[in-house]
Amino acid sequence: WHANFQPKYTFGQYVRRRAESVFGKVTCLPGCITMIAVRAEMAGAIRKYAEPVTSFPVIFHQVQYLGTDRRLTYSMLSQGKKLRTLFVPHAVSKTVAPQSLMHYLSQRRRWGSNAYFNNYFYCCGENMIVITRIAASMELIRLGMVYYRVFNSVLFIKGLIESFDFMKILPLLIISQLPTLWFVFSTVVLEQELRKRAHKLLLGYCINKIISPFISVTVFTKVAKNLGSPVWGMSGVTANTAATP
Repeated sequence: WHANFQPKYTFGQYVRRRAESVFGKVTCLPGCITMIAVRAEMAGAIRKYAEPVTSFPVIFHQVQYLGTDRRLTYSMLSQGKKLRTLFVPHAVSKTVAPQSLMHYLSQRRRWGSNAYFNNYFYCCGENMIVITRIAASMELIRLGMVYYRVFNSVLFIKGLIESFDFMKILPLLIISQLPTLWFVFSTVVLEQELRKRAHKLLLGYCINKIISPFISVTVFTKVAKNLGSPVWGMSGVTANTAATP
């Protein structure tokens, strides 16, 4: 589970959050490694984050009760376009990855809901800069077309087997694998701590590529089936920590 979890989480931090940090608009600040400046603007952010939901559309319930760190980050950034959130790669934290399939799927269902529905607010919410709206729109399309992407991958592999022309797929490879190449460059050249764990990241990357289509379809299906449900799930229950009596 650690091998599968580590490269995916690390990739998200060192590629996505670092890219967002260039514009000062990191859209997800994990609570365990987040420092927040206590300023006047935070009063409005905390009010928005904590206020009860009184409107009917289910999207407001979904982000308020399951949104957690992404909801808080949006609440902060929506206070003004000049506010900045930054990614600091030298921050250190520890966590316990899910140790069972049920716990993993429960966590991913909650995280998937967070990512999908909060991006509607980053796309259409108040005081968002253009680049954030564009990135959120792309993420909504990516998440919403998970079934199509899996089916399209099958057709792509079928096409490679039947008729392979490297030059035809070269532009696709360059565009689609550029984030991965940047992550490899960061691991090997820029980040000493990642370089020490390169073998683990490589192993996890291979495992993740094998199981990712099945996990992605399962998680998005669970998100859709639990639309409107405020149930938190199995958070905090792992092989190393017992549930609170």
